[in-house]
Amino acid sequence: MKREKIVNEIAIVRKQTEEVCFLKDELFDKIQDAFCLMDVPYAGINADNLYDALSCYIDYGEGDIDDIALAISKLNPNLAEETELKISSTLISALRLNY
Repeated sequence: MKREKIVNEIAIVRKQTEEVCFLKDELFDKIQDAFCLMDVPYAGINADNLYDALSCYIDYGEGDIDDIALAISKLNPNLAEETELKISSTLISALRLNY
């Protein structure tokens, strides 16, 4: 593979990574406007709170997104309506980068 092609592919992946970081930050901001995920205990894979559970799912695919979404929804059933946020496995999976 030529150097220029490698540089181009690296730049593309970097741009996609920045976009994912932006989407992740936006998602967390919307949820945390309603409550602080770090303050909510959660027994998950490598996670003691909902913030860590959601981060682990987005970043590494660890955990059960439906269980995480259910836990968030139980804390504030109106969250989706109040913030126009729809937490679903499709949304979260779209944020994940698969290498």
